[in-house]
Amino acid sequence: SIQTTSSGYGTTEQEAINIALINALQETLGGYLSSNTKIQNDKLVKDEISAITDGEVFKYKKLETKKLASKNIL
Repeated sequence: SIQTTSSGYGTTEQEAINIALINALQETLGGYLSSNTKIQNDKLVKDEISAITDGEVFKYKKLETKKLASKNIL
């Protein structure tokens, strides 16, 4: 078993937890990145990035929860 500390941000607490768990798997086990870009007539038609990681989290513990102030970015 491997122990690590990770963090995640999200619009809900559960989303932040899920992102933190994915980050922990990527940090310990690595992952695979794939990108697909399509340009047609000098214009960007499609730009996709996919990240794949595999593993299982058997147990986790929340160490800290912070609510960040929302900022209006123009």
